[in-house]
Amino acid sequence: MAKRVKPVLRILAIDSLEEADAVLAEIAGRKRQIALYEIRFKEEVDRLKAECAANCEPIRQGIAEREQALVQFGIARREELFRGKKSLDLNFGTIGFRASSALKTVKKLTWERVLGLIKEKGLPCVRVKEEVDKEALRALAPEKLAEVGCKLEQADDFFYELNETELADSSPAS
Repeated sequence: MAKRVKPVLRILAIDSLEEADAVLAEIAGRKRQIALYEIRFKEEVDRLKAECAANCEPIRQGIAEREQALVQFGIARREELFRGKKSLDLNFGTIGFRASSALKTVKKLTWERVLGLIKEKGLPCVRVKEEVDKEALRALAPEKLAEVGCKLEQADDFFYELNETELADSSPAS
């Protein structure tokens, strides 16, 4: 596989505020071009997804009908075909009965109520996802941060913001 080479950027020399402003206008125009391409692409993807769904739906319905026919066949002939065994290998697949268990609530109880009962009884059956609260860490003193293996780094990064209202009437730059 060929190694990807990152292209070398030709960085423009900007010598005045007017040139900087012109570069901002050019960036805004190019971002608008990108946005238009992305919109067209998303519209085409949506059209293709809709076409795919329309073409696949009758096929899915046919599969569901055939699956139900297999279920009915298996249930109707369970004693005859599956005596002493759980499954039967055929040329194009296997049919059979698989033992399974599903956890359900008793009548008139919701999973929320079950959760409350589990908490009341103190049973270890509740999942709790733990994650670092970075906002709370930001509030700690530097010594406390160091104790837990963190540090707060501050940077003064350059930024630019495009004035969309001023650029709305200008034509996209190439």
